[in-house]
Amino acid sequence: MNIRKRAFEIIEKSQGNDIASSVFKVPIIILILLNIIAVTAASYNSFAETHAEGLFRFEFFQ
Repeated sequence: MNIRKRAFEIIEKSQGNDIASSVFKVPIIILILLNIIAVTAASYNSFAETHAEGLFRFEFFQ
């Protein structure tokens, strides 16, 4: 199977029994949710000032 086609299948269409697709999508969903939380938290100046280093490290990690 073509690598490009398989990558598309993993990222785009998930079949119920495709373990690779599930393993890929769960961490992506978690990262998206964490990113939303981080952006929301950083919008509060008091939180952003006290946790600037942690927010920077999280942003760098992504």
